[in-house]
Amino acid sequence: MALTAQQMIEYLSSLDPETEIRSVHQPNWPLEARITGLAQNNPDEPVYLLAYGDGGYPPEFEQVEDTY
Repeated sequence: MALTAQQMIEYLSSLDPETEIRSVHQPNWPLEARITGLAQNNPDEPVYLLAYGDGGYPPEFEQVEDTY
C-alpha cells in the first residue's frame, strides 16, 4: 500500500512547521536525502518528492507507519 496525501497531511500536521523533511532510500544500505520540492505532471498522476542526496547515513529511527 502506498502512502496517500491524506495520511501524509495527517502526520505532518502534528509536527513543528520548521521540521526538516528527508527521504531514506535503498533499504539494504540506507542513505538519506533532503526533500527539496514536489513535482506532479498531471492531476491524476502521483506526486514525486524531489530530493537532493547528501550521501549521508540516517540515524537509527523508529518507523512511524508501515505502508507496504
